[in-house]
Amino acid sequence: MKNKYWLIIAIAVLIVIPSWGQETAQIIRAKMFVLEDEQGRDRAKLWMTPNGPGLFLLNEQGKTRISLEIFEGATMLHMYGEQTKAAIRIGVFDNKPRLDLRDENGKTLIELAVSKTGPGLILYDENGNFRVELQLVSDTAYLMMADENGTNRFMIAVSEATSGLALYNQKGRIIWKEQ
Repeated sequence: MKNKYWLIIAIAVLIVIPSWGQETAQIIRAKMFVLEDEQGRDRAKLWMTPNGPGLFLLNEQGKTRISLEIFEGATMLHMYGEQTKAAIRIGVFDNKPRLDLRDENGKTLIELAVSKTGPGLILYDENGNFRVELQLVSDTAYLMMADENGTNRFMIAVSEATSGLALYNQKGRIIWKEQ
């Protein structure tokens, strides 16, 4: 019985003494960190993608539901639907913010962005064609509408100094305008 206690004390000493005086690691380096749930399924990943660092949060089936990625010229946050490609994408591209809303097939239907010329809102149809655009350029507000082929058919522009209205034919040529 005495030998058993000495054995336990000896093992404890061998375990404790090497760690005495050691500091906690300040930096941990790895190529990827994976967070698993109690069933061993991947639920989060932090890793270097081919484009740059990324954080991915996964559902029980292993599908990405939220991702945060940084790569050259862009930072993006994606939020995905449970079983579809529907998504919200918030990002900064070339120092310009943008918000995209995508349908269940992953096609952008609404885009809100700030470009070099100013803020704008664009609505797309299910085929990806631009249909409506509202844009502010300098001191002028524009509203443009296009047909199902993406051809401009209507435009109105308003500023303090002037306003104008234009109608276009199927080829995108002006058929009537007023200023």
